[in-house]
Amino acid sequence: MNTYLPLHRPPSFYWLIIVLLIGLFSCEEELELPIEEDKLIPMMVDIHIAEVALQQMGQGVRDSMTNMYLGQIFEMHGSNKEDYRKTIDLVRREPELLQRIYAEVYRIIEGMEEVEQK
Repeated sequence: MNTYLPLHRPPSFYWLIIVLLIGLFSCEEELELPIEEDKLIPMMVDIHIAEVALQQMGQGVRDSMTNMYLGQIFEMHGSNKEDYRKTIDLVRREPELLQRIYAEVYRIIEGMEEVEQK
């Protein structure tokens, strides 16, 4: 005696399951950054400004000044090098986020240049 009863479902039932599974797996979780975006942007502006200043220095001085500048920047923004690197690594994996952050960084820097030229 065969007690196996096949489950007969209408094809629309299977399509519904497939759509639900696709929807479930396609939902993106919000990226949790060690340094929040609104704190990261001003920090990146300061780092870019420091990089410009460092380019004006000789190689021997530049190495030691880089560490000093970065240390001061991280301290000013209440962060550290490790969190900054983790955040940048995560941001680089998200092209839209990366573009949005850099657009804002460059917008701020351009605003500073305009003020300086006046």
